[in-house]
Amino acid sequence: MHVPHAHRNRPHVRKWAAAGAACGCAMGARFLAAALVLSLLWYGWHWRNSELSPSSIALQVLLISFLATAAGKLLGILLSRRGAVHGRAR
Repeated sequence: MHVPHAHRNRPHVRKWAAAGAACGCAMGARFLAAALVLSLLWYGWHWRNSELSPSSIALQVLLISFLATAAGKLLGILLSRRGAVHGRAR
């Protein structure tokens, strides 16, 4: 978000501009990466013992990844609104 130079030094304007950029995308990406790695490890480990078809496994990995990304995004938004991400609002 572009803030004119004359207003950048005002604390309330800096906080507002930083809060506007906090969309939770970074946390969502972290959750997505973790979900993909963990679910691929899980299904890779249980591949031989599973009665699921490869397409149903792929669908489950996709669903788990989507839900984890949404949870990470929501958590990122909540944490940034509370100012808890790295000790300040992003």
